[in-house]
Amino acid sequence: MSPKCDMKIQQVEMVFCFLFFTITFRKTTHIYTYLKQYELANFGFDDNGYYSFNFSIPEDLTDDLHIVLLNSTTFFQQKRKSFGQFNLCQNETIPKIMVNKSNSFINGTIEDKTILYPYLLRCTPNGDIFIKLTVHEQHQNPSSFLDNRLYNGKSSQIFIVALFLVLAISWGVNWGLHFDVQHPLHYCLSCVIISFLLTHILRTIELNVLHKSDNSHGLTEAHVFFVWLSFTLLCFFLLIASHGYGIVVDSISIRILSLYVIISIWFVSFPIVLIYGDPGQGENFIYLLVLIGILTFGYFLLTNIRREAAQAVGLSISLSNSFNGTKDNSSSSTFLKNQLYKYFTYILLGGAILYVIYLAIDIAVLQMPLWASEMTYGLIEIIFVSSFSLLFIIRRNYQEIGGDEVPLTSFESTERPLLQRI
Repeated sequence: MSPKCDMKIQQVEMVFCFLFFTITFRKTTHIYTYLKQYELANFGFDDNGYYSFNFSIPEDLTDDLHIVLLNSTTFFQQKRKSFGQFNLCQNETIPKIMVNKSNSFINGTIEDKTILYPYLLRCTPNGDIFIKLTVHEQHQNPSSFLDNRLYNGKSSQIFIVALFLVLAISWGVNWGLHFDVQHPLHYCLSCVIISFLLTHILRTIELNVLHKSDNSHGLTEAHVFFVWLSFTLLCFFLLIASHGYGIVVDSISIRILSLYVIISIWFVSFPIVLIYGDPGQGENFIYLLVLIGILTFGYFLLTNIRREAAQAVGLSISLSNSFNGTKDNSSSSTFLKNQLYKYFTYILLGGAILYVIYLAIDIAVLQMPLWASEMTYGLIEIIFVSSFSLLFIIRRNYQEIGGDEVPLTSFESTERPLLQRI
């Protein structure tokens, strides 16, 4: 095997090691960048909050480094002046603190309540040379270890937990009353509901522990794992449902299921590494993997929807011709299945619109508290999952959607070149 192949394999192994073993709260940040202005994690302080930055400077680093600590007022002034892209190296009015081997520990007290936005600067002409160093951050408020923007986070999470608990109980009771109906999507959707419920329960407990201690005792890692699991299961559900499995088609090959599992894991895993992990030197490589995951997931989702929509039209035409106008086909199982799939695509589109609205609000409202952002995102999750639950909940006439007046396999789309190769 060539050295290049060995290097690529080591990079992939490193990425998965980051995913499963180093997903923690980023107190220690590994910086590997050529940027002149590198943004560290911001934090919300109360009056008399304490901060510290402990830099590990490598011996071969000769560039002059500075750290700039912007409060929320100065930060938003800079963003408004330069439309979000400001250059602190060229700003002579903002004080800069030198960082070097003899001055690698920076600490202090925040006098007034604010949000601290720290930036590491390298205002030298060597902009194309990477620097590599490590910084350990410690932030603490007088009465809590939490960011002050998360003080109401526990209450908002309890609210989301209550909503998911009601959904889980309603879903379970309904399925228990109709347990003779075993629908293939019910198993997957049940796992989605339970995993999201556990995710928000763990987040509630995590915030309660981090309010009193700087150590989450493994709760952060458990919470991140269930975030990963919830969205992986949700993406897998979306792929098999968009394929029409359990809706307009009654079977799906093991190869296709395996492919959807891989795509779902890929699509969710690498963004989780970027959000919760500290990839350091492998960050650019992970961004590439994220892009590949987005394109692959989007391709299969849209291809499935387009194929099944074309198949639904063919089925409807064939059904109308077979009845020759002698029967109202709106009560036929084929018509009901196609309606079910149509509503599924509507929910999918509605969820995408809700997420775009959430992003727009999160960007527009610059000082939105973290607890409000988390609660808004949790509400989108409950609306999205509840909509699918309502669509696929077992009703009295559910078993009537069983037979097919027109065989579904008679109208398999010919637009499956990739799937046929699999």
